[in-house]
Amino acid sequence: MLATLIFWGISIVVQAPMQFAQVLLERFMGGKGDPMMMVAAGGVFFFFWALAMSISCILTAGFMYFFITTLRKKANLDHVFAGFRGSNWAQILLAFAVLFAAILALALIFMIPGGVLTATMKSEIPILVFAGLFLVPLIYLSVGMGFVFPLIVDRGIGFREALSIAFKTVHSQWIQALGLLLLVGLVAMSGVILCCVGVLATIPLSYLIWSQGYRQLFGDPDSAEVD
Repeated sequence: MLATLIFWGISIVVQAPMQFAQVLLERFMGGKGDPMMMVAAGGVFFFFWALAMSISCILTAGFMYFFITTLRKKANLDHVFAGFRGSNWAQILLAFAVLFAAILALALIFMIPGGVLTATMKSEIPILVFAGLFLVPLIYLSVGMGFVFPLIVDRGIGFREALSIAFKTVHSQWIQALGLLLLVGLVAMSGVILCCVGVLATIPLSYLIWSQGYRQLFGDPDSAEVD
């Protein structure tokens, strides 16, 4: 629970500048302000968005690693920040860039034809059909993505190897991995029912369930040593 509070606290601090920049951007976009100021506001927002996403990815990888090492009986709060150690942060960001580019490419492949057909036929059906088709590869990728970042931190490997191991392993047990992530999501969200206070207990529990699934899928290092 303490690790969860630390994770949330840092996440809020990281997101705050981006939220402020978004308010400025909306203010300039909604009025008839100077175009140069609008461009500057957009640039500031993009900078803080990229910074927030980068730190969040690295921090999330360490947060996942903390729960994996908890099940190995060797965790301490320092492991929450394991994503920032050595070259881990760079490999995590490279993996994120590859995954983001893949999702963006898929979105363009499906949504551009859908948009063109919608404009031509003057009907929303084509865009809805292509959006539904886009969900299929998106869901497939999302299941494997949940294991890429912790693999980088846990095994100390590069982003290419982590992507290869994650998707090859998950592909052979995709249904089971999807079921695991759905269960994790349900457990995490169940805390909202208890006036949102319950998430302080259900979030750690959900990550422990996910971590056990991770260990069953990928195993533990031979020495299972944790620095």
